[in-house]
Amino acid sequence: MSPGSRKQDKSRKKKPAEQGNSNKTRQIRSALIWSGLVLGLIVVVLGMIKITGRPQSESTRLADQNSGVSWIKGNKSAPIILIEYSDFQCPACVRYYRITKRLIEELGNEFQLHFRHYPLLITHENAVLAAQSAEAAGRQGKFWEMHDLLFEKQREWGKKKKDDAVSLFTQYAVSLNLNKQQFQDDLHSKAVTDKVYNDARTARLSGVKSTPTFFLNGQKVVNKPHNYETFKNLILETKRNLS
Repeated sequence: MSPGSRKQDKSRKKKPAEQGNSNKTRQIRSALIWSGLVLGLIVVVLGMIKITGRPQSESTRLADQNSGVSWIKGNKSAPIILIEYSDFQCPACVRYYRITKRLIEELGNEFQLHFRHYPLLITHENAVLAAQSAEAAGRQGKFWEMHDLLFEKQREWGKKKKDDAVSLFTQYAVSLNLNKQQFQDDLHSKAVTDKVYNDARTARLSGVKSTPTFFLNGQKVVNKPHNYETFKNLILETKRNLS
Protein backbone atom coordinates (compact mmCIF):
# COMPACT_ATOMS: atom_id res chain seq x y z
CA MET A 1 0.00 0.00 0.00
CA SER A 2 1.38 3.35 -0.97
CA PRO A 3 1.93 6.20 1.52
CA GLY A 4 -0.79 8.18 -0.21
CA SER A 5 -3.32 5.38 0.31
CA ARG A 6 -2.47 5.17 4.04
CA LYS A 7 -3.17 8.93 4.44
CA GLN A 8 -6.54 8.59 2.73
CA ASP A 9 -7.51 5.69 5.01
CA LYS A 10 -6.60 7.72 8.12
CA SER A 11 -8.67 10.67 6.92
CA ARG A 12 -11.65 8.37 6.32
CA LYS A 13 -11.33 7.00 9.90
CA LYS A 14 -11.35 10.53 11.41
CA LYS A 15 -14.47 11.75 9.65
CA PRO A 16 -17.10 9.85 11.69
CA ALA A 17 -15.58 11.10 14.98
CA GLU A 18 -15.49 14.66 13.69
CA GLN A 19 -19.10 14.38 12.58
CA GLY A 20 -20.08 13.08 16.02
CA ASN A 21 -18.43 16.03 17.72
CA SER A 22 -20.14 18.42 15.33
CA ASN A 23 -23.53 16.85 16.05
CA LYS A 24 -22.97 17.15 19.81
CA THR A 25 -22.03 20.82 19.39
CA ARG A 26 -25.19 21.52 17.43
CA GLN A 27 -27.29 19.69 19.99
CA ILE A 28 -25.77 21.70 22.86
CA ARG A 29 -26.27 24.93 20.96
CA SER A 30 -29.91 24.07 20.23
CA ALA A 31 -30.50 23.15 23.87
CA LEU A 32 -29.07 26.47 25.02
CA ILE A 33 -31.21 28.41 22.53
CA TRP A 34 -34.39 26.59 23.57
CA SER A 35 -33.55 27.07 27.25
CA GLY A 36 -33.15 30.79 26.64
CA LEU A 37 -36.46 30.98 24.80
CA VAL A 38 -38.29 29.09 27.54
CA LEU A 39 -36.73 31.29 30.23
CA GLY A 40 -37.71 34.41 28.32
CA LEU A 41 -41.26 33.14 27.93
CA ILE A 42 -41.50 32.47 31.67
CA VAL A 43 -40.32 36.01 32.44
CA VAL A 44 -42.91 37.50 30.06
CA VAL A 45 -45.74 35.39 31.52
CA LEU A 46 -44.79 36.28 35.09
CA GLY A 47 -44.67 39.94 34.11
CA MET A 48 -48.14 39.76 32.60
CA ILE A 49 -49.49 38.02 35.69
CA LYS A 50 -48.00 40.73 37.87
CA ILE A 51 -49.59 43.50 35.79
CA THR A 52 -53.03 41.98 35.29
CA GLY A 53 -53.20 40.57 38.79
CA ARG A 54 -52.42 43.84 40.53
CA PRO A 55 -55.18 44.63 43.02
CA GLN A 56 -57.08 47.90 42.74
CA SER A 57 -55.71 49.04 46.10
CA GLU A 58 -52.33 49.50 44.42
CA SER A 59 -53.68 51.90 41.77
CA THR A 60 -52.46 55.48 41.66
CA ARG A 61 -53.51 57.58 44.63
CA LEU A 62 -54.54 61.19 44.55
CA ALA A 63 -51.83 63.83 44.86
CA ASP A 64 -52.26 66.78 47.23
CA GLN A 65 -53.76 69.80 45.53
CA ASN A 66 -52.07 72.50 47.62
CA SER A 67 -54.63 75.08 46.56
CA GLY A 68 -56.86 77.39 48.57
CA VAL A 69 -59.69 77.06 46.03
CA SER A 70 -61.73 73.88 45.75
CA TRP A 71 -65.03 73.77 43.89
CA ILE A 72 -67.41 71.49 45.80
CA LYS A 73 -71.00 70.42 45.33
CA GLY A 74 -73.05 68.21 47.62
CA ASN A 75 -72.66 67.66 51.33
CA LYS A 76 -69.33 69.18 52.41
CA SER A 77 -69.49 67.14 55.63
CA ALA A 78 -70.05 63.80 53.89
CA PRO A 79 -67.28 61.19 54.34
CA ILE A 80 -67.54 60.17 50.68
CA ILE A 81 -65.47 62.46 48.45
CA LEU A 82 -65.63 62.12 44.67
CA ILE A 83 -62.98 64.13 42.84
CA GLU A 84 -63.33 64.62 39.10
CA TYR A 85 -60.56 65.73 36.74
CA SER A 86 -62.31 67.09 33.68
CA ASP A 87 -61.88 69.03 30.44
CA PHE A 88 -64.70 71.34 29.31
CA GLN A 89 -63.96 70.57 25.65
CA CYS A 90 -63.96 66.78 26.13
CA PRO A 91 -67.06 65.09 24.60
CA ALA A 92 -66.98 62.25 27.16
CA CYS A 93 -66.92 64.82 29.96
CA VAL A 94 -70.26 66.22 28.76
CA ARG A 95 -71.84 62.80 29.25
CA TYR A 96 -70.35 62.47 32.74
CA TYR A 97 -71.40 66.03 33.54
CA ARG A 98 -75.00 64.89 33.13
CA ILE A 99 -74.35 61.82 35.30
CA THR A 100 -72.68 63.72 38.16
CA LYS A 101 -75.33 66.45 38.02
CA ARG A 102 -78.04 63.83 38.51
CA LEU A 103 -76.03 62.17 41.27
CA ILE A 104 -75.86 65.47 43.15
CA GLU A 105 -79.59 66.04 42.66
CA GLU A 106 -80.52 62.61 44.00
CA LEU A 107 -77.65 61.69 46.34
CA GLY A 108 -76.29 65.12 47.21
CA ASN A 109 -76.50 64.49 50.93
CA GLU A 110 -74.46 61.28 50.68
CA PHE A 111 -71.27 62.59 49.10
CA GLN A 112 -69.33 65.65 47.98
CA LEU A 113 -68.16 66.29 44.43
CA HIS A 114 -64.91 68.16 43.86
CA PHE A 115 -64.16 69.50 40.39
CA ARG A 116 -60.60 69.92 39.10
CA HIS A 117 -59.29 71.00 35.73
CA TYR A 118 -57.25 68.87 33.38
CA PRO A 119 -57.47 70.61 29.99
CA LEU A 120 -56.01 68.48 27.19
CA LEU A 121 -54.47 71.30 25.19
CA ILE A 122 -52.97 69.09 22.46
CA THR A 123 -56.40 67.96 21.22
CA HIS A 124 -58.63 70.69 22.69
CA GLU A 125 -57.24 74.10 21.86
CA ASN A 126 -59.93 76.06 23.75
CA ALA A 127 -59.91 73.86 26.86
CA VAL A 128 -57.54 76.06 28.88
CA LEU A 129 -59.54 79.20 28.05
CA ALA A 130 -62.73 77.43 29.08
CA ALA A 131 -61.16 76.39 32.40
CA GLN A 132 -59.97 79.96 32.99
CA SER A 133 -63.49 81.24 32.17
CA ALA A 134 -64.99 78.99 34.84
CA GLU A 135 -62.36 80.16 37.34
CA ALA A 136 -62.95 83.81 36.42
CA ALA A 137 -66.70 83.31 36.95
CA GLY A 138 -65.88 81.61 40.24
CA ARG A 139 -64.19 84.78 41.46
CA GLN A 140 -67.63 86.38 41.23
CA GLY A 141 -69.39 83.43 42.87
CA LYS A 142 -70.65 81.76 39.69
CA PHE A 143 -68.23 78.89 39.08
CA TRP A 144 -70.86 76.15 38.90
CA GLU A 145 -73.17 78.24 36.74
CA MET A 146 -70.37 78.79 34.21
CA HIS A 147 -69.34 75.13 34.59
CA ASP A 148 -72.84 74.07 33.49
CA LEU A 149 -72.99 76.56 30.60
CA LEU A 150 -69.64 75.46 29.20
CA PHE A 151 -70.68 71.82 29.10
CA GLU A 152 -74.17 72.51 27.77
CA LYS A 153 -72.87 74.81 25.02
CA GLN A 154 -69.70 72.85 24.20
CA ARG A 155 -70.65 72.43 20.54
CA GLU A 156 -71.10 76.20 20.23
CA TRP A 157 -67.62 77.18 21.36
CA GLY A 158 -65.60 73.99 21.00
CA LYS A 159 -64.28 74.58 17.48
CA LYS A 160 -64.14 78.37 17.51
CA LYS A 161 -60.93 80.30 17.01
CA LYS A 162 -59.37 81.64 20.19
CA ASP A 163 -60.70 85.22 19.92
CA ASP A 164 -64.18 84.02 19.01
CA ALA A 165 -64.15 81.62 21.96
CA VAL A 166 -63.19 84.44 24.34
CA SER A 167 -66.05 86.52 22.94
CA LEU A 168 -68.51 83.70 23.58
CA PHE A 169 -67.21 83.09 27.10
CA THR A 170 -67.64 86.81 27.81
CA GLN A 171 -71.24 86.60 26.54
CA TYR A 172 -71.84 83.68 28.90
CA ALA A 173 -70.45 85.75 31.77
CA VAL A 174 -72.78 88.64 30.96
CA SER A 175 -75.73 86.22 30.76
CA LEU A 176 -74.87 85.15 34.32
CA ASN A 177 -74.98 88.81 35.42
CA LEU A 178 -71.23 88.93 36.05
CA ASN A 179 -69.28 92.16 35.87
CA LYS A 180 -67.95 92.07 32.31
CA GLN A 181 -64.78 94.07 32.92
CA GLN A 182 -63.86 92.09 36.02
CA PHE A 183 -64.45 88.84 34.17
CA GLN A 184 -62.17 89.95 31.33
CA ASP A 185 -59.50 91.09 33.79
CA ASP A 186 -59.67 87.84 35.76
CA LEU A 187 -59.69 85.60 32.66
CA HIS A 188 -55.93 85.90 32.11
CA SER A 189 -54.92 86.87 35.66
CA LYS A 190 -52.11 85.08 37.46
CA ALA A 191 -54.47 83.78 40.17
CA VAL A 192 -56.73 82.14 37.59
CA THR A 193 -53.98 80.71 35.39
CA ASP A 194 -52.14 79.41 38.47
CA LYS A 195 -55.29 77.62 39.67
CA VAL A 196 -55.77 75.84 36.32
CA TYR A 197 -52.06 75.00 36.16
CA ASN A 198 -52.06 73.62 39.72
CA ASP A 199 -55.05 71.37 39.02
CA ALA A 200 -53.34 70.02 35.89
CA ARG A 201 -50.12 69.49 37.82
CA THR A 202 -51.82 67.39 40.49
CA ALA A 203 -53.60 65.45 37.74
CA ARG A 204 -50.26 64.45 36.22
CA LEU A 205 -48.82 63.58 39.64
CA SER A 206 -51.88 61.41 40.28
CA GLY A 207 -51.38 59.46 37.06
CA VAL A 208 -54.31 61.01 35.19
CA LYS A 209 -53.97 60.41 31.45
CA SER A 210 -57.48 61.03 30.16
CA THR A 211 -60.69 62.81 31.03
CA PRO A 212 -62.81 62.45 32.91
CA THR A 213 -60.89 60.64 35.64
CA PHE A 214 -62.43 60.10 39.08
CA PHE A 215 -60.96 59.49 42.52
CA LEU A 216 -63.24 58.13 45.23
CA ASN A 217 -61.94 58.79 48.75
CA GLY A 218 -58.45 59.27 47.34
CA GLN A 219 -58.43 56.10 45.26
CA LYS A 220 -58.56 56.16 41.48
CA VAL A 221 -61.75 54.68 40.03
CA VAL A 222 -60.16 52.14 37.69
CA ASN A 223 -63.32 50.63 36.20
CA LYS A 224 -65.14 53.86 35.46
CA PRO A 225 -68.97 53.52 35.62
CA HIS A 226 -70.54 54.02 32.19
CA ASN A 227 -74.03 55.08 33.27
CA TYR A 228 -75.93 56.72 36.11
CA GLU A 229 -77.13 53.55 37.83
CA THR A 230 -73.64 52.03 37.96
CA PHE A 231 -72.19 55.23 39.37
CA LYS A 232 -75.00 55.49 41.92
CA ASN A 233 -74.35 51.91 43.06
CA LEU A 234 -70.65 52.71 43.45
CA ILE A 235 -71.44 55.63 45.77
CA LEU A 236 -73.94 53.57 47.79
CA GLU A 237 -71.53 50.64 48.07
CA THR A 238 -68.82 53.00 49.33
CA LYS A 239 -71.28 54.29 51.92
CA ARG A 240 -72.07 50.75 53.08
CA ASN A 241 -68.37 49.92 53.39
CA LEU A 242 -67.87 52.97 55.61
CA SER A 243 -70.71 51.96 57.95
